[in-house]
Amino acid sequence: MARAHDIPPLSLYEAFRARRQRRRRRRRIQSARKGSAALEVSLDENGRIRVGSTTGGASPRDVAPDYSTRVWRSVLPAAAIPRLAEDCASAYLKVKTTTRNRGIEYETNATYWIGASRAPRTALEAVALDIFRHHSRGVRFDASSSGAEWWTQVVDEELDIPFHWDRDYELQKEEGVCLHPHVASVTYLTGLGGAPTLVLPVASPVLAADLPAACAGRVRSASACHPAAGFHLSFDGRLLHGAPAALVDTAAAAASPAAAASPAGGPVGGGKSGGRLEGKRVTLLVNVWLNWKPGGALLDSPLADPRAPLPPHLSRGASLASEAPPSPRGRASAGRRLDTS
Repeated sequence: MARAHDIPPLSLYEAFRARRQRRRRRRRIQSARKGSAALEVSLDENGRIRVGSTTGGASPRDVAPDYSTRVWRSVLPAAAIPRLAEDCASAYLKVKTTTRNRGIEYETNATYWIGASRAPRTALEAVALDIFRHHSRGVRFDASSSGAEWWTQVVDEELDIPFHWDRDYELQKEEGVCLHPHVASVTYLTGLGGAPTLVLPVASPVLAADLPAACAGRVRSASACHPAAGFHLSFDGRLLHGAPAALVDTAAAAASPAAAASPAGGPVGGGKSGGRLEGKRVTLLVNVWLNWKPGGALLDSPLADPRAPLPPHLSRGASLASEAPPSPRGRASAGRRLDTS
């Protein structure tokens, strides 16, 4: 073991700098809301909202969510997918709103919230809660401040989804602090082409002022999931991700057994909607938040018939039973890892 005087001066300086940054980060978070109560949140050493034991030390019974990047196939009943895609289109709205404390105006896609202990009222809420329960299974958390933040994307296949970090955007706008969901996920309702979701191994810093520096540097690897109806992608909620149109892989979409048609043999969305979803990339995004509710999420979604019966099995927690196996390297597929070195 090296003695203290054997450690190079640079290492001592870096250790001191790291401690100073941690102290500064704690002070910034504790004093984030001036003139009001301090921001009550506890972060672990990786900048995640702490889960499990709240007594200061980890308990042997504490289980953390699985933060790895994973893909499942056929997570939804095939017959339910067309209707769910239509519901996604109904929930896809642009809204103008203000932050809850300082009244800062901003425009965004509508996001929705269903609490961990709340009963779902719509099919999309049932799916979101199903996803939340799967990814939080075995984890100890406060159900009153935990749940699923969900929203939808219905965009033209050739469009980009810019790279971004999922976070509590209101908190960042008001306080310059970035809190992230524990697990982020994408569930695909169509598979007619479009850009893959690309997850980069680039974690967001806690302070918004450090975001530009986090975007600098070379990325040597990434994980990609091509759109295929019924596929489900999950990953660490702190990671940078997007869907760059430059990586549209039509061959992979054509090869997907779920990509070409709905269970009825026609394009998804071709029923009462008159094909309004044809050529669209339809996704359901669900973020798993434990011990924190992000600002801006709406409690109610604008679905036409919230009393409609839920698709069978969605509330039984069995929709994420089987994980898609790793794909052979170099083969067009729905889920794969890219080496960019």
